Amino acid sequence: MSIALIGQECSGRHTVLNELLTMGYDTIRYYTTTPDYGYDNNYHISDKEFCEMIDSEQFLYWEAFETNDGINYIGTKYSDYAGGNKVVIVEDMAKLHTLVSYFPEFKSIYLKVDKHEINNRIMSIYTTKDAVKKVKKRNKKLKARNQGMETLADCIVDNYGRLPYQTAVISQVVWSRVGEKD
Repeated sequence: MSIALIGQECSGRHTVLNELLTMGYDTIRYYTTTPDYGYDNNYHISDKEFCEMIDSEQFLYWEAFETNDGINYIGTKYSDYAGGNKVVIVEDMAKLHTLVSYFPEFKSIYLKVDKHEINNRIMSIYTTKDAVKKVKKRNKKLKARNQGMETLADCIVDNYGRLPYQTAVISQVVWSRVGEKD
């Protein structure tokens, strides 16, 4: 029983993921070359180790991104997705296609939140105007890049006006019903 959570930024994906973790799910940890600041749950490895993992085709998907410190890499291993109850956040359609093509046991749940609620959440999380603009710009870019992701989802769960625990339980129930159809 594995779940791929999809949706816009501030749709509650991380909050629902954390609730599912308390219900016995495991999450997929990222491998990254970013410095370890001690606040995340990632595996921090060297550029050399990461490139060796790319060469030996260990990643389901990976990407390079630029920071103030230079180019960094992040990815997830194939082997981490196999077996058990897993929950993962998938941020774009290409990654969702890749995930379900290799691991059809993952069912995607789109967390739907209306635009007004997204804006309220952005304003409550991010304190500076620049951060708010950045998140809104990123959401706009993600929305364009992921046009139709909602229609690709195995199911849609409205994620506003309820507690995170309620959404997590609904996601479990919905997954079990979607899983029965396969």
